[in-house]
Amino acid sequence: MGQSASPSISAGIVRMSRLGRFGRFGNQVFQYAFLRLYAAEHGLRYEVPRWVGSDLFGHDDPPVSDMQLPEFFEPESRSILSRIPNPVLNVDISGYFQYHTSYFAPRKDEFRRLFRPLPRWQGPLDNAIQLMRRGGRTLVALHVRRGDYVSKQWFLPPASLYRQWIADNLQNWNDPIVYIATDNLDQVLSEFAGFHPFSNKDINVVIEPFSDYVDYYVLTQADALAISNSSYSFSASMLNCVATHFVRPVLGNPTLVPFDPWNGHVFLTDQKVGEDYYDTVCAAMLDGLVRKDVVDIERTRRELAGNWLGMVDDGLPLLFLGSLGKAQQAAIHAEIFRIEPSSDDVEQYITPTLPFLRAGLESEWAIQSLLAMMLFIAPEDLPLRHDLKRIPQWMLPLYLDYLRNAR
Repeated sequence: MGQSASPSISAGIVRMSRLGRFGRFGNQVFQYAFLRLYAAEHGLRYEVPRWVGSDLFGHDDPPVSDMQLPEFFEPESRSILSRIPNPVLNVDISGYFQYHTSYFAPRKDEFRRLFRPLPRWQGPLDNAIQLMRRGGRTLVALHVRRGDYVSKQWFLPPASLYRQWIADNLQNWNDPIVYIATDNLDQVLSEFAGFHPFSNKDINVVIEPFSDYVDYYVLTQADALAISNSSYSFSASMLNCVATHFVRPVLGNPTLVPFDPWNGHVFLTDQKVGEDYYDTVCAAMLDGLVRKDVVDIERTRRELAGNWLGMVDDGLPLLFLGSLGKAQQAAIHAEIFRIEPSSDDVEQYITPTLPFLRAGLESEWAIQSLLAMMLFIAPEDLPLRHDLKRIPQWMLPLYLDYLRNAR
């Protein structure tokens, strides 16, 4: 699906150069939808790099050109682009764009059309879903997220909430089949063993661009859907045209709560969640270092790197002076970069980031890349000249500590 040829060059352009590198799949759905709908609403051209959606949904998008555009970052705490009537032109936009979904509701059909899988993926998936529904069975899908949830914003609701929801509705469903999408399959399947759940292990379909799309597509097709506090499953609920029963966990609530995918908040948080989150990242890093828990350290290292790579220049000093900077200091002092990165880390963080460093510290995204790579690469292996004049004053003391660890 390509962009319409109607907007003229003089109409202006919006670019999203960080699509695919700024958050995971659920975040990318909202980012891409916002860009496409914003450009169409205001008659603008748009540009995006190739991302996983290109192969899943067959979008033939205009690629990122060599034109230099200033960046416009929309922080989560303030929605700007959604509120001003006149469009912001000729900018490279970044952010999460997970507004209250009433913003997207008037263009629900357009939103959904953006995320129709190509026939070569949809056909086998629909066949698998028809087999699960054979005999008129009700397809009940759960998204139970576990692996990387460490704070109030990404709280871990107990499996008992989901089990109770299923038990309370058994009489309303016809011979229900329970499908579980999760990032910790063995553990979560055991928690629902009494319902003989299905999972992607039972679907013999391989989606080459994105293996987790099997789970995602089932969430979009379920007759009843229980999500996590996650953009991944919330966006799937917005694409679900079948279900009449949507529920989600709410922090402190003893039951799952009904919600409207097109009239609700993507995330449910408390007022102090931002600071709580960064404090938790710092605490997790320090605790992992004390216990020498490599798995915990690697997870937190990814969390730290992702935050640096997702922050524009103006926000870096403030973020560095808070809990995230403390976690970075703990990591450098413990020489966390001596832990060998996994192949996934190399693919997700190191390979796409090193070109920014090779271009020099004065180049775009170089400082963000440097902060991230300090967690993965020893000073002697970093592909740049250690020119202290190019290092911002706010991070210079830590950078010097980092250099002292060179061998």
